Amino acid sequence: MTPSELPGSPALVAGLKQQGLAPSADSAHAPSSAASPATVRAATPTAGLAQTPQVQPATPAIQAKTSAPRPRAQTTREIPYQSAATAPRSTFSLKPGNTSYPQIRKTLQEGQLPSPDAVRLEELLNYFSYDYPAPSGSDPVSAHVEVADSPWSPDHRLVKIGLQARPAQTVGRPRANMVVLVGLSPGSSARLSWAQRSLLALIEALDGRDSLALLMDGPQGRVILPPTAAADRASLIRGVGTLRAEGAPRGLEGLRRAYALADQRHIPGGINRVVWIVDGEFSAEAGTREALELLIREQTEWGVLLSVLGLGTEGPLEPSSPRWMPTPVGSTYASAATPAEALSVLRRELQPTPTTVAENVTVDVRFNPARVDQWRLLSQETQESATAPKTSPTHSGVQIDAGQSITALYEIVPTRSTDSTRPGSGAEVAAPAGSATELLNLEVGYRSPANGRVSDSAANRPSRNLQMGVADVSRSSDAATADYKFAAAVVGYGLMLRDSPFKGDLTWEKVQTLAEEGQGPDREGYRAEFLQLVRQARALQNGSVQGLKPQEPFKK
Repeated sequence: MTPSELPGSPALVAGLKQQGLAPSADSAHAPSSAASPATVRAATPTAGLAQTPQVQPATPAIQAKTSAPRPRAQTTREIPYQSAATAPRSTFSLKPGNTSYPQIRKTLQEGQLPSPDAVRLEELLNYFSYDYPAPSGSDPVSAHVEVADSPWSPDHRLVKIGLQARPAQTVGRPRANMVVLVGLSPGSSARLSWAQRSLLALIEALDGRDSLALLMDGPQGRVILPPTAAADRASLIRGVGTLRAEGAPRGLEGLRRAYALADQRHIPGGINRVVWIVDGEFSAEAGTREALELLIREQTEWGVLLSVLGLGTEGPLEPSSPRWMPTPVGSTYASAATPAEALSVLRRELQPTPTTVAENVTVDVRFNPARVDQWRLLSQETQESATAPKTSPTHSGVQIDAGQSITALYEIVPTRSTDSTRPGSGAEVAAPAGSATELLNLEVGYRSPANGRVSDSAANRPSRNLQMGVADVSRSSDAATADYKFAAAVVGYGLMLRDSPFKGDLTWEKVQTLAEEGQGPDREGYRAEFLQLVRQARALQNGSVQGLKPQEPFKK
């Protein structure tokens, strides 16, 4: 049941064997005693670390916890159907969160079903990437729509809307000056293995122009490797092999050492970054929070950015929480629940700062009452907002960075006059605005970025619109694209976990079939892991594990 997430580089494999870091059953799984999914996310570094993910057999039976029954009271509900005649307009979030999938995965690994409140449909949907073509012409954002019959309600339509930002320019990245500070407690041997294996893969992604330094935090914190040219891979690999989890991180003292090392090789205009690897036991020492904030702010102004990576944590680190540091400008926070997620974060830190391609971006979806009886966005809302007076959808603009994509799903009840047998391609179809054959009209508004010019305010820059009429088509979900099937599987997975009143005739077997048919190329192995989680959830909800108890909902 050992997952295979290591890139196939011969140098990397040799380094792993040399340092005794070859994958093992203990190091490949989360530090929980529960079983992990048979497949983890397998990231593919940009510097030639391509791999083919290996899908393992279905996860064996899971040992369930024997806790007392817990309530399943919900504080959220799914957004209900709206009448297209009285409420034809809708919008969706352009900044969906990213905590729901890791939370669900961790709960399943512990042999429990997640709380319904932990299952947030739009977050699950946007945890994965989809194959959207890049924008053509002058528009920085493109829209892609696919329509097919709903897999769980064949007399309904499922509309998949995807926005894709223009990719970042592929000019050579700047030189990188990387410093890694490892602060893991003695009980974090499995997480230390994650960090070591991810750092070895990071070394493979560096080129001869880059440098890497390593040091440990804790009572006996010390420099393991001074700034060393990436061309000296043997020294870097030896340094990674000597890292240890020696004690509770000290925070301020270790970070000062890390910044001092970064200053030794500071690259004007390059990538200067300190990566601080911690676990869930880290807490800033009493009286050091203000000093931490000042130190990070000063170094950020000097051009040395900080990334905090929490290993084995449940959801992203919250900078505002007392156990972590205050929110400094220029810092980034991430969590990794698997070794491959840790590698993915480290890869990201080698990239230049994301470039904004569009600002004040808004989305307006207008349904045609002549073709649509009712519609609903597959998302959820709090009970408080559900009972609040309804108003027109808000359109607060956000910025979109290069390469970013957003996906939303709508379920539509066609009007009775709609000919449900009429053939169609189901793909993106343009039609004149206001056409009687349109199912909906999609409008994406944006402004061009300011490009750093202070005088170039949003008010002085013209607003632009990308409009698309989507023709009403009827097509079986069996004939839809692999991306469509996978998106439907992800949302269907959420509907089943929430025991949704909108799930129609959906079954776990149907969700699994959609996930299997929607695998596609799956170069990074994310979809293969999801398929394993579907099988786990199916086994749990079907009672394959005796004494199963649902997880307690999150308290506010």
